[in-house]
Amino acid sequence: MHHHDDHDVKIFDGLTRHNAKPVSSFDVSDIERELEAARESGKTDIARRLGRQLAMSLHEQKGLHRFGADDCDESTVGIQRKLLLAFCIDNCIDQAGLGSVLEGIVINSFYENLSRLDPALYNDIRQSGALSFYFLAGRRGGDSERHIANTFAMLCGYDGNHIFEEYGEALYSKFTATVAAKIKNTGL
Repeated sequence: MHHHDDHDVKIFDGLTRHNAKPVSSFDVSDIERELEAARESGKTDIARRLGRQLAMSLHEQKGLHRFGADDCDESTVGIQRKLLLAFCIDNCIDQAGLGSVLEGIVINSFYENLSRLDPALYNDIRQSGALSFYFLAGRRGGDSERHIANTFAMLCGYDGNHIFEEYGEALYSKFTATVAAKIKNTGL
């Protein structure tokens, strides 16, 4: 029997950007210019406000994470809905083409506000590994929406359950469309 040493495996902790470039590849003067332009245009404030609004959508009693929920929803499923929404928020920010400075401001504001609004959820995001599963599912190729939906069902404890896979796909589609529209409507 072989034992694999996995000490070097990094699980996404909710704070490490999955597409971050090595620090040595950044040109600091370019970043400084990008930051100064964002400050002068007021976009840094808009980015911070967007991060706060996205965190609130995870925290509010009737927030976006409640889409598709019913009164008898299990707590595991409710938490997984929030974790899927957190993934969608992170992924949409990454895909929005905001540039590294504004993307960093939005994502930092999101996690800073979430840590204040809902410390338990913030810790779940950092410690559960769910975001890592979603990022891996999204990168498998082919039908990434279906892979993410299957991952949702698995994380809810319903691996292979067609109903939960469809539910996960509906949530992923709704969350992604809503978050992407919210980002677009800010004008960033």
